[in-house]
Parts: sequence; C-alpha cells; structure tokens
Amino acid sequence: MCNPLQKIEQVQAQAPIVVQAEQQEVEQVQTLAVQQIQQEQEQRAQQVQQTQRPAAPVDAAPTRTQRKKKTEEVAPLSRDQVRENYSDVRKNAFQENLLQNVQLDMKLRGSKQYKAVMDAIKAYASMNLESTSTDKQSVALAKARKLLHRHPATPDAQDPESVIINRYRLYFDTFTDGQLELPSDMEQECCVDYSQKEFERTSIAAGIKPSWVDMKDQPLFAHEPSVNDVQQRLLGDCYLEAAISSLVLNTPEKLKECLRDNGDGTVTVRFFKKGCDEIIDLPTFVQKRALESDPTKLSDQDLLVRLFMDWKKVNKTEADQISEAYINHRDNLGSALQSTPEHIEKTLELSEQILQETDKQKKEELEKELENLPKKTFELAVERIGLQDLLHSMDLNHLPQAEALAAQVCADPEFAPMLETINQARQSGLKVTEVLKQMVQQFETVTPIINRLKTEKKELFDLSQSEVATHPVYVTVKKTVPRLAGVDAYTANSLWVQMIQKAYAASGLHIKDNEKRAEGKRNYKQIEGGHSDDFLETLTGIPKKRVSQQGITPLEQFVGLGGDLDPLSMTWRQNEMKSTMQIDPNMITVVQVGLHSQLEHRYLRSYTTKGEQVRYAKSALTIEDLRETMVDWRNWKSNPDYYMNYLRDVRNEHPDDDEYVDEQMRKIADYMESFYANLDIPGLEYRRFAQNVDGTPKYTRWAAMQYDAMRQALEHGKPVSVGTQSFIPEKIQGHGLNGESMEAGFVQQHAYSVVGCEEIDGRKYVTLRNPWARMERRYVKVTEKDGRVHYDVKANTQGLFAQSDNSGTFHMELNDFMNAVDDIYFNE
Repeated sequence: MCNPLQKIEQVQAQAPIVVQAEQQEVEQVQTLAVQQIQQEQEQRAQQVQQTQRPAAPVDAAPTRTQRKKKTEEVAPLSRDQVRENYSDVRKNAFQENLLQNVQLDMKLRGSKQYKAVMDAIKAYASMNLESTSTDKQSVALAKARKLLHRHPATPDAQDPESVIINRYRLYFDTFTDGQLELPSDMEQECCVDYSQKEFERTSIAAGIKPSWVDMKDQPLFAHEPSVNDVQQRLLGDCYLEAAISSLVLNTPEKLKECLRDNGDGTVTVRFFKKGCDEIIDLPTFVQKRALESDPTKLSDQDLLVRLFMDWKKVNKTEADQISEAYINHRDNLGSALQSTPEHIEKTLELSEQILQETDKQKKEELEKELENLPKKTFELAVERIGLQDLLHSMDLNHLPQAEALAAQVCADPEFAPMLETINQARQSGLKVTEVLKQMVQQFETVTPIINRLKTEKKELFDLSQSEVATHPVYVTVKKTVPRLAGVDAYTANSLWVQMIQKAYAASGLHIKDNEKRAEGKRNYKQIEGGHSDDFLETLTGIPKKRVSQQGITPLEQFVGLGGDLDPLSMTWRQNEMKSTMQIDPNMITVVQVGLHSQLEHRYLRSYTTKGEQVRYAKSALTIEDLRETMVDWRNWKSNPDYYMNYLRDVRNEHPDDDEYVDEQMRKIADYMESFYANLDIPGLEYRRFAQNVDGTPKYTRWAAMQYDAMRQALEHGKPVSVGTQSFIPEKIQGHGLNGESMEAGFVQQHAYSVVGCEEIDGRKYVTLRNPWARMERRYVKVTEKDGRVHYDVKANTQGLFAQSDNSGTFHMELNDFMNAVDDIYFNE
C-alpha cells in the first residue's frame, strides 16, 4: 500500500499547474490521506497497548461469543522424526551396507548361478524398508537364501566365487535366524517342547477363532528388528509388546539373543524363571521317559524321577505314614550309634529346633551351639538324620525343592548303590512307602553323599527364596501363527514378535497358580494383563525397578487420603501455616472439613449400570483443581452440620468482608501448592501446559525427578515403559482394541514404551509409543481473539487395522504424562 504522506507531497508538487477547477479535488485527496494516516496511527497504538497487557491465563475456556483467532499444533512429530531412533537407523544401515557389498560383488564374473544369487540379494537389498510390506521383504529374502543354499559353493579359499557365497550364507544365517546360543546339553536344561502340537487359540468374537498358518518358509527376521515392527492386535498383552519395543529401541542385538529359528519349522525362545523348578518344569525328555516306560525297566536316573512323580499321587494318609516312617527310622538308628546318648539327644534336639526356627539370629545361635558339640557326635548325628533332614524339613506334602534336586543329582554316579537298591525294591513290587524307607537307609549309609546333599539343599533353598536367582527355560514352538481371513490376529507385522508371544503362552510362566500351571493347558488368553518390567525380566533376566504412583492422583483415592499427602491433616503443618503465613485457624478447619466434599461434587461423575450407581473421575486431580475449588468458596454446597458452621464463625468475626476469606483461601492454596510442588514422593501434579507468570513451564519436583530418571536410563540404553491409569469406565467412553477406555488419543489401563525425553521450546515432553502402532495424542494451542490461550487435546485416529504414519509415536507433555501414568517400568 502506498504511503499517504507521499500522496500529499505528490499532490502539492502538482498544485501550481493545476487549474482552478481541479483545486477542490486536490483538497479532497489531502483530507482522505490525513484520515488514513490517523487510522493507521490508532491501530498501531492499540497493538502496543495489547502487547503490554498481562499474559492471558492458560487453559482459560473461551466464551460462546469468542471466536478462535489462531490455532497451531504443539510439538508435532513427523514420520521421519519417528524413525530417527537407534533401532531404525541400525536397520537401514544394515540394509545400505548389504546393498553396497552386493554391488561390489556383482563385478565378479562368476557362474550363471552366482549371477542369479547376486540378483536376488540385490533385489532384496534395494527395497525401501519403510514403504515395502514385511511380507514382500520376507518373500524376497527367502528367495535369496534359497538360491544361496542351492549354490554349489565349496570351502575352497582359492575360489573367489565360493568365498563370496559362503560369506553371504554366514551373514544371512546370522542375520535372519536369531542369535540364541542353545546349550550343548539342551536335553538336560529345563525346557518346554510344543514343537509337535498346538495350543488353544483365543476367540476374536463369540465362537470365532483364528486358524493356524504355517510360516516355516518365512525368515524369522525380515530385517534387523526395529521398535516400529511391534504392532498389537486383538489380544490384551500390551505389557508384553511395549516391553519388547522398549528393549529393541536401543539394544536390538539383545533381543536377537533371546530366540533362534531352528531351521526345521520350529523356533526356540529362552526365558528366565525365578526360584526352584517344580516337577512340571523338569526336562521334557526326562518326564516322557519316566512316565511312558515300564517301571521295572527304568534306569537308575529315570527311576528317581519317577519316584518323585509318583509322590504327587500319594494321598495324605500314606504321606503321614511316610513322615512317621522317617521319624521312627531316625530314632531306631540312634540306639545303634556308639556315642553318649545325651549328646545324641541334644544334637537331634538342636537339629530339629534349627529346622523349625524362623528367626535368623536365634537360628545362628542354635547352629553355633550345635557346632560346639563333640565332632564325632555331630558326624554321627548327620548320618542319623540323613534324608529326613533333607526332605522332611522341606514339607513332605509339597516337594518342589526335592523334585529339582532329583533333576540335578539323578545322573550322579555316586548314587548308583542307592538307586540300585531302590530299583530292586520297585521290581519286587514294594509300595512307595517301602521304597522311600529303602532310600532313607541308603542315603544314611553314605556320609559323603549326605554332606553333598546338605550343600545342594542349601543352594536350592537359597534359590527358591532369592528374588534375583533365575535359571533359563527353553521353549520350542511350531513356526505357525494365528490368522483370521488372512489377517494376523494377535500381533502383526513381524514373525519374531509373534514367536515370542506364542512361546510365552506355551511356557505357562505367566500363570501364577501352580496347580493351574501343572494342568498343562495353554492358550493365548492366559497371557493377557501384566506388567512390562515383569515380562522383560522373564525374557532377558534383566532385574526390574518399578516406580509406582498408584492411588495418588485419581480423585477417588485423594479424597480422604490424609497422612503424609494431606498437609491439612498434619498438626505441625497447621501450626506452620498459622505462624508463618498468618492463616486463620478457623479457615484451616473450614478447608480441612469441607474441601474434599466440594472436590467430589465438582469432579466426580456418575452413571447407573444394572441398577447400581458408579462414580468416577474423568481425569486426575491437579493442584489447580484445589486452588480453583477454594477460590470459588462462595459456591460451595452448604451443609449446616458440616463445614458451614466454621465458615459462619469466620464471617461473623469479619462482617461484610468476604475479601478476608478470599485472602485466607489464597494463602492456604499457596501453601498447598508449595507442599505438592516440592514433594520427593508421588503426589498431586500441575495441569498440562501449566506455566508461571513469566511464561516458563511449571513442574513439581517429583515430575522433574522422574523425567530425569527416564532420560538418563534411555541415554544408557536401558528399557523404559509405562502403565497408564484407568479413569473412565469401559462402558462410558470409547473402546480400544481390547476394550480399553480412551480419551483424546490416549488409552487408559494400557502399556506404552518410552522412546524419548525431549525439551521443545523450553517445555519437557516424554515421547511414547503405543504398541497398537496407531492412536496418538495431539496438542493444539488455541489463541482467542482477545488474546486468551488454552490447549486442546485431540486424537490422531486411523482404522482398526491401519498403521498410522507415526506408528503410534507421539510427544506427551510432562504434566499430562504424570497425571495419566500409574507405573514407570525400568529394567536395569
């Protein structure tokens, strides 16, 4: 637009030569120009005045008459940014390196078969992994491997063609099959073999079950594992899939060490189990041999295992008889020992007390007293107690330690004399009771074995009691996956994820009830629901560390919380408010007695189902909620028998002076905000996008501590995941893939993997990935026409089986994150 001053000058310059008839038109132009200048000056003054206004409150709701002036997405995350993580970079680097190598190797003028192999490898390596489906990658990779193994290469180091072919064979075998090292004595390890059978599939809908699809020709890994390979479907095992994502994020090589394609249509996955094995976890081949063979033809080792397996079938009456036989046999041996009777009795008495004593200090005192007895008497007493000391003290009605002991020592040659005696006893038709008596006699005649058993018993006991002691469990399953109408049913996109999921279901490790686990029935439904840190500890053996803030931020739990998380209930804090902030004691009582009921009235919703009224909070209670409720004290619901009597006393002392109550409420709100903002334990948090007067973001100390802990863990390559809270009942709002409630793109009672911690424009964000590979939360900053600002949340939704551009990954503002999360899972 032309400057009006220039117009005036131009007109004035032309004035001398303008005729009198045109003079009036010139004056009109001058007048219009001056008016335009004045209007622009007034507009500039208004803009300056608006910029000098105080900042508009955040999250201030717009009125009906206000119109949105400007909207902008906050902290958006592009598809390319989602794939900047280590696992995706590593995946693409492997692919680029393969392509470069094959392009160099194609320069060799080899045989016709060599050219076909190189063409197939190049076709696979040239694929864009982000835009090509996993199925197409698998087909191309399988073709290249097939041609590689058909090539008649020899170990001849002088033949360049054979050298190159063998190099690619080794690379692809390692690259696609997993890197789990199976022990040479695999059969002696604890294993679960489902390679010859399948287990029950979970129904997708009433009576509709997926069918098994054979994947034996598909490579286990179509490319190097990536966090974006994980895609949960219609099975509630989000904890498992989020845990795998968190592991693959920074250490994909650790994931490949957990499983292996056996090349025969089966896959073996190694898990870790705490504590002592029970009989169902003995090596499968041992159980089969002991159960299916004629007892009279069993080897010594199998006989011992069979003996303990038979023990499971012994009824209580016979068990009592066996217990009595142990005691009687021990007492009978006492009379034959050449030692002072009182010393023997004292030894036996102390031994019994030690076995039954639970107090550690008293137990040590008894053991020291036992050691002070004559050495010979102690050794004889050991022989006398024998197997009774080993088994009876473990509770004869339940023998997990004894069963594990059988698995450990059944092949020991030192047991040959004892096992032979037992074998003869069984062949002669003796009952279990009589055979056990023979075992007692044999054990008690071999002092070195007794000493060894005592040592092994202690190790087994320590193992069963220790929280960190683990041992591997190898699970072998068929390379088949459940599909419905050609679509993956329980997890999609990656065969390696499907095999881990299937092996975990087959292992029974997720079943906590020993009796149900012993039944041997397995199905996918059994692995629904859990915690990511528990599963990752089971998969890798990496110890877990869980930060829990359950029962703090939901309104239902806060109301009436009291104790260390309610400053109004602490006498010394009440005194501090009175002395340092000059807060009226009666006002403290008003807030203490009335606040909780007002919070319930304001923030608890209700609905009726099956004639029962259910109350719930839509979101977490925040520090701002407390402040706003107190500031709005004039609208509190009155109840003469409750807090209003105290408030009436305050107002009688300060008649017609509601400003006094306003000031008192503000002071109490300030104190409570300071209290929660500086806690080192879980408490109340600020609202999403909370900020100080100067516009800087505002976080509690607890929130900042958890942000730093997650950031440092990720920097050190440690897996981090979270479990979210549940606010909205399932029947009220939205349903996820497996019935979860959802709110603006965020899923409740769900697991997410943490893939980053980032500061954007001075504000802290936690980057989460939904194992659904879809459904993300988005933030929109809305600036109203009058300058007021608030933040909206919305969902980035896709179809049920559609994979979004961002694969379920999004930034979540720290306060929003802290108000939505129940547990933060770390694996050290």
